[in-house]
Amino acid sequence: TARYDQDVTERLRLKPERDSCSTELQKQSLHDATLTSLLNRHGILVSLEPLVARSRRYNSPLSVVAMGLDGTAASDKTRMQVSYLLKDQTRWADLVGCNHDGEFILILQETSQDSALLLVDKLSAHLKRMSEEREVPPVAACYGVTQCQKNDNAEAILERAEGALAEARKNQSGTAIAV
Repeated sequence: TARYDQDVTERLRLKPERDSCSTELQKQSLHDATLTSLLNRHGILVSLEPLVARSRRYNSPLSVVAMGLDGTAASDKTRMQVSYLLKDQTRWADLVGCNHDGEFILILQETSQDSALLLVDKLSAHLKRMSEEREVPPVAACYGVTQCQKNDNAEAILERAEGALAEARKNQSGTAIAV
């Protein structure tokens, strides 16, 4: 019989460093690696900051929509179908992401708040149709809509949209607008 020994001292010494680098890489990632491969919250903030600056500089509209699915409809399969729907119903210049709570975030460039509300109505109709056609449990969603204001930064506009979403859920209304 042959016996083979391998010195693993170096591997064990480097394991904490490797784990630390892996954790840091996950923090710096811009996309959700688990399910939808959409932008994650960090990716949303990184992408949103220059858009907010451009909106302020050129006085052009920029809207953000936070969308949360009803708890009973928030299965992985439903979230994937909704992510495809959002990608399909937004323009190429718009950004679609998902925050750490599993809520969808739409960044709508050159879009006023009124136009964002029209998109919300359109998405609601598509979700209703999707439930009927695929014979899946009804997919209900709440929306928080806001528009970029003069002194906004990426974090402020995102928090305002998420706050409006929380208000819509609390009041059990479909959409809340943050001013």
